[in-house]
Parts: sequence; structure tokens; C-alpha cells
Amino acid sequence: MRHALNSRRYSTYSRTVLTTARETWVRKGPTFQTGDDLRKPKYLEVSNNSLTYTTEKDGKQWSNTLTWATPPESLQPGDTVTMTFDSTSQEGWANVGGWWNINCQKDGKGEPGAGSAKSWRAADPHHGACTFNFNPKSDKPYMQVSAGHDAVRDQWVLVTWYYERAAAK
Repeated sequence: MRHALNSRRYSTYSRTVLTTARETWVRKGPTFQTGDDLRKPKYLEVSNNSLTYTTEKDGKQWSNTLTWATPPESLQPGDTVTMTFDSTSQEGWANVGGWWNINCQKDGKGEPGAGSAKSWRAADPHHGACTFNFNPKSDKPYMQVSAGHDAVRDQWVLVTWYYERAAAK
């Protein structure tokens, strides 16, 4: 198994070697979108693999951070991919949550999201991992994080990585 390391979070994938040649898909991006605007939101600190929401209420500062795996740089159809999502858990006014949107998966399983609130889900609200086989069904396969504090412009973000076919050698 090959591991791609990312500051605190990682994605893993494994490749089964076949005797026939398979096309390679290469990651592009990410792009950032808030509302209809292709930019980062004003009220979130966003990077390629995390977001932090901080607010002040009643003289106290509240903050939570989400981190996620960066998708693999290159994939071939059938590769197994595991994407992770984690959240800090400060209770209060700075709740955050998010999940993966993936249009190139087959046989997906697991929990594709996480959140700072205990009520996010019963099992493990602050950690999620989903595993799937890479299956590029369209000409523009993507893996996308949908995350933030509130689903409105400048408090929510879509972070999207597209895959393109690698040039033939």
C-alpha cells in the first residue's frame, strides 16, 4: 500500500497490477467556491486540506477546525482510495461540519464526513473515512469537500479537485 502524506491527514490508496494497460488520471486543483463565486469565503480560513471558523460571542472566542485528506495525485480505474475527514470539538458558537462529494466512485463504504458538534452523528462525530474504487464515469471526475459553519456564502466552501486523463506517452 502506498501512502500519500498530507500535513496532518492522509489518504491511502492501493493499486492492483493488471496485465493490460489502464489509463492514468491526474489530479488538478483545487478550486474554491463560496456561493456562486470562485474564491475562498470571507469568514473561514481555508487551505487545500483544512478550514477554521472563529467567532466571538459574549466576550469569548470560539473556534473549530476541519481537516481532510488531499486526493491522490494520480489514479487508475479500479484503484482503492480512502479519504478521511476530522474535526476539532470545541462546544459553543463555532460549529463546523463537512463531507465528501465524489462522482468517480464505485463500491463506496464508510462515513464521508465529520463535524464539531456531538450531535453530528452518534458513532464518531469528529472523524469520518470513506473507501471506494476509483471509477471515472464522466470526462470530468472529481472529489469535492463541502464544508463550513453555515450553508450561506462566505461561511461555506466547496473545495474541488478534478481529474484529467494523463497525456499518452
